[in-house]
Amino acid sequence: DEATASVEAGILLIGELGCTSCHASSSKGNPWLRPRQAPRLDSVAQRIDPFHLVDFIDDPASTHPGTVMPEMLSHLKELDRQVAVRRLVAYLVDRSKTIWQRSTPDRVAIEEGERLYHQVGCVSCHEPLGAAATAPAHSNRLTGRVEHWSQPQLTRFLRDPHSSRPSGRMPSLGLSHREADAIAHFLLRETRIAAPLDLALDRGHRKGLDDSTRSRPWKTTTAEGFNLPEKQRGNDVTTHFSGWLRIEQAGDYHFYLKVDDIGRLRIGEKNVIDLGGTKNYQRKKVVESDASIHLEAGLHRIEVSHFQWVEDAILELEWQGPGFDRGPIDSSLLSNFREPLPPELAWDLLDGDVELGEYLYTKFGCVHCHEDNSAADAPALEKLAGSTPVRPHPKYTLSAHQTRDLEAALKFLNSDPQPPGPEQRVDLTLQTFRCTACHARGDLGGIP
Repeated sequence: DEATASVEAGILLIGELGCTSCHASSSKGNPWLRPRQAPRLDSVAQRIDPFHLVDFIDDPASTHPGTVMPEMLSHLKELDRQVAVRRLVAYLVDRSKTIWQRSTPDRVAIEEGERLYHQVGCVSCHEPLGAAATAPAHSNRLTGRVEHWSQPQLTRFLRDPHSSRPSGRMPSLGLSHREADAIAHFLLRETRIAAPLDLALDRGHRKGLDDSTRSRPWKTTTAEGFNLPEKQRGNDVTTHFSGWLRIEQAGDYHFYLKVDDIGRLRIGEKNVIDLGGTKNYQRKKVVESDASIHLEAGLHRIEVSHFQWVEDAILELEWQGPGFDRGPIDSSLLSNFREPLPPELAWDLLDGDVELGEYLYTKFGCVHCHEDNSAADAPALEKLAGSTPVRPHPKYTLSAHQTRDLEAALKFLNSDPQPPGPEQRVDLTLQTFRCTACHARGDLGGIP
């Protein structure tokens, strides 16, 4: 029913869907439109997991529900489409110079990021992400859409959203680097990276390893072994390693711990070597001890804590057991997860893929949306007949109501309309940039 169609909603859709990237508008239609430029792809494979790019290009609507990117390859047969998608991503990876890498989330930053996410304005447009949160009906959902980002690149995007998305609707919130970094850690909090050990660091004076006033770390990350990080050596630094030790043969194992100033080795529920008392702390010198423990074959929780007060930072842990002499614990016997994680997939470039991908990038029209000054050989916006084209074309996922809105808008633009008045321009701009998610103007918008 055309009577229920909204010209204003259709005009907004024409801008959001990037129709004018291919279909030029007349001089009378231009004042009504707010074209949206697609994201810049120069370094997209630094920001986004290439395997996620494969899924997204193959089926944008299923991968990102609500995306404004159309399906460009629906006319191809399944195998041909898979090959074309891989070649397109190979080209994007090559353009990016360096490739996306997964980062270990910092548990301390996650806590700060959760607080900021719910305070600085994110939830005006995106869903709250608390345990019992309920998403508003029109929220731009993030769940399932940010997990594929690189943490450093997500931090950069949060600080300057328009650097990679010139027409992005997300505004800059004036975040500091630390604030943006914390929110990025929070959004990527479910990331899991296999490493030999988890590492927690704390800065500040303490009276011993059991000082309850120093229970919260300053930073968390991962470690390759029981070695003090060079950048964290200094006075009043606590280092806590934790993970799982794989014992391949049951028997008695002897451990040797050497520290300056205090330290502790804990396996399971037992303090095997404890040099963390206040007595050692007061001596301020190198101390060492050794002890034996019987371990069955399998995985055992292992924790090593160290506090450096002043002067030299020393932490040395060695062991010996059935069939091997004294020496460091090999990192291959350590894991920060009890259950093994799926192996990380590596993106391999195949000969010829980059060149063919560059060709397909132009052939399938990617350049018209993602590159500047790229004209398309397509009918003018006002001349669109409304029927389905015979030749291959972008496939948008639109509701019946959105289709009616677009048809009404095209009919309106084809009627040689007068330019919008001041009030209409303001309303269109407010709705285009989703200002009405927070602000109210007349009957428009406002927080429910």
